[in-house]
Amino acid sequence: MHTFRCRPGQSIKTAYHLLRAIAQDEIPTDQETRRDYGFTRAAALGWYAECYLLGLYKGLLVILRVSPDDLHRWRLEGRLVEHIKSVYEPVPPECRGE
Repeated sequence: MHTFRCRPGQSIKTAYHLLRAIAQDEIPTDQETRRDYGFTRAAALGWYAECYLLGLYKGLLVILRVSPDDLHRWRLEGRLVEHIKSVYEPVPPECRGE
């Protein structure tokens, strides 16, 4: 991923770590990313909850094209859930996935 190649040794927002995990179709392993985007809490419910959460973020970042910078800003504002709901709300329920 371009962000990681062009900024070696520099701090990279966890939203970009999340996007990289999505591109690799893997649950994030970076602990800060897991904490920031709910994977640590989801793990208590089982691996399937983490898979659903990954799918939610994939839909948001890849399909609905929310930028990692917006996702990061929403999290810092404490309005992540509110914004996720507002982005998904116009999508017909049958098109939202499981």
